[in-house]
Amino acid sequence: MNRKPALAMLILFALVGHAHAQNALIDWDFEPTADPPWLGLVLTQANPHSGDYCVNLTDNDIGLSFQPIPAHRVVEATFWLRHEIVDPASIFAGYSVNMEGKDGSPMVGAVPLHAYHTDWWRYDWAYPTQRDFVIRGLDIYSVGGPASFVDDVRLVLDGRQVSVDVMPREPSNTIDLRGKGLLPVAILGSETFDVRDVDPASLEFEGGIPKQRGKSGKVGTFQDINKDSFPDLVVRFGLADLDLESSTKHVELAGRLMDGTEFFGMDIITISGQGSSASGEGMPQVIPEPAVLSMLAIGACLPLLRKRK
Repeated sequence: MNRKPALAMLILFALVGHAHAQNALIDWDFEPTADPPWLGLVLTQANPHSGDYCVNLTDNDIGLSFQPIPAHRVVEATFWLRHEIVDPASIFAGYSVNMEGKDGSPMVGAVPLHAYHTDWWRYDWAYPTQRDFVIRGLDIYSVGGPASFVDDVRLVLDGRQVSVDVMPREPSNTIDLRGKGLLPVAILGSETFDVRDVDPASLEFEGGIPKQRGKSGKVGTFQDINKDSFPDLVVRFGLADLDLESSTKHVELAGRLMDGTEFFGMDIITISGQGSSASGEGMPQVIPEPAVLSMLAIGACLPLLRKRK
């Protein structure tokens, strides 16, 4: 795992909790039967902070990648670190948060840790909390010195993370900013998330709210988009209402369940460059507005009407 230098202009903020409801996304105690795969993981029973196992970080790096999480959603990110020998002059370990802007540009800061103790100590991750950043992974690494151990990595989010699919059934997720139609977004259900509990009136996607369907006034339809036997909720947003730019890569949908639980989900999109495709052939298009469909139908009929005169 390559070490990445800290950004000189990066402003770091200590993470603190607040009064909003919090749901733990990550709570790794590194017990072998419960944890997802970390790269470089070396488990030991020699010095656990909790449970039976911890990670031996000596001359080793560990890292984990996951689905993008908006930086402003993270309200707690901590881990526990222990060293065997006190030597204030040595740097025993460090960490970095794998971040990027909403346009996909990397923003990774590496922070070394100086050891002044031999017992377990808790460290807070620090990183920018602006809305324009997303987190895609965590790294903890050794930079030499005596034995180091890591345990109980924790990441707590403000809201529940769910799966979202922009332009379902269109793998490229390419959006033409010149379009005036409706953009479909699917909230994917699962064994642990029932989309029928979603409050449609609470949904917000990149500055836009869902469009109602016809005279029924309903927002969204239930479908099984990914064929997993669990219902998904498909809602549509007016493309002209969205705060999208040509550089946008990560998009976020947020909402609440009927019981007030907040949730969010992210997906990755590609924006068609303005004027980059004159014909638009071979590029997925958004669904036209009903009024546009009517005008298209009228336009198609005009030549036939003229021939009858």
